[in-house]
Order: sequence, then C-alpha cells, then structure tokens
Amino acid sequence: CGLGPGLMYLEQKEPSWDLVGHTISSEQHRWITEDLPPHRFSARLRSYDEPLDDDNGEDRRYHAIYSIEAAIHSPDLRHTLARWSSALEPGGIVVLIDDFLSVGVDRDNDPDVELFAKSWLANSVVTTTELSEWSDGIGLALVNDRDLGSEYQVLKRNYRGRRPEVKVQRGLKHQDGGAPEEGQPTCPAPRRRRAHIRRASRRRATPPLRCPIPRGPV
Repeated sequence: CGLGPGLMYLEQKEPSWDLVGHTISSEQHRWITEDLPPHRFSARLRSYDEPLDDDNGEDRRYHAIYSIEAAIHSPDLRHTLARWSSALEPGGIVVLIDDFLSVGVDRDNDPDVELFAKSWLANSVVTTTELSEWSDGIGLALVNDRDLGSEYQVLKRNYRGRRPEVKVQRGLKHQDGGAPEEGQPTCPAPRRRRAHIRRASRRRATPPLRCPIPRGPV
C-alpha cells in the first residue's frame, strides 16, 4: 500500500469498504501508523508471499486486491499472483498498475531493460502476455489490459514529447532506508499499464464489484 494515500482516498470515497494495506517496507509502515492523518484502515508489514490472513491468523478473503508499483518488485511474480489468487473471494479481482515490458523486447539482452531493473529494484519485469499465461494455471483470467502511459499521454504531458534524460543520483535514499550503489543512474519506466485479473467463480462476488463469471482469458 506504499505510504497509504491510495487507501486514504478509497476510504473517503467508499466509507463502507473494509480496507487493509500491506507493505514490505518498515519505513512505510512506520509512516502509516505514526505520521499519516487519522484513518480507519489497517496496515500490515508483510512480505509478498506471506498469507494475507488477519494478524490473529484467522483466514481472510478479499473481493479485490489493488497493487500500484509494487508487483514489479516481487522476487517471483508468478508465485505472488498465486498467493494473491488464493486470498480472493470467488469472482474477486486483482488490479495491477505497474510497469510492464513491451512484447518483443529482449528482456535478457536489452541494456535499457537491464538499467531499468537495477535502477528501480525491479525483480519481475514481465509482459502482460505472460500475466495472462500464468493466470490460466491459478484460477485467474486477464480481462482488461490498458496502456496508461499512452492513454494519458504521460510522455507528452510531463516531458513535452521527449524521452527524459537519464540522470545519475548519488546517495539517493529509498523508503526502506537504503541507497543505490555509487554512481547508479536512474531511468524512466518502460511502459505503465493497468491489468485486471479476475478469479474464476461459480457465483458472483458481492457488491460493489459484481464480477461476472469469466469463461476464460479475454
């Protein structure tokens, strides 16, 4: 859940929702619990693949799992998706907003991809095609794939249509308190997309999601 602003927004917009945030960063967790304005949602310090149960170990199911710029840092995104799928109610949905690799780009031999992965600590640089293939084996189906970078003209609006210059940022502090290697450059993300993945179901999820029964990848 990062530093919690997305959950703050959802809590204000949909006050009837029961919201739970998860973060792998102790610094983010401290910020949410100590510095964030008063809020009702809870935040947990968990790794990617730990069960999403309640703190008392009670089994818990979610109608939606919502992840922004987090899945790409998973050591094994395929395994992470499987764990998230197991925590969904039938008909539930996973929403990923992250940086995905364009189809046709050589992940192993493209220097830009390698630079991006090192700069952003990106362990799982994958295509949405791979997401769709993985989904078939874990009870999910990719139902929506949107290129937000192009849809909202991010490059044109923020950089006047020009590719941002790669800058060297020495001593940059990350939210977990660490710092990149000396002289480590940072670089722009390859392509930001949003993927909706639904869990197969024999019944619809309860409102407000109202997920129809998926018949397979769409």
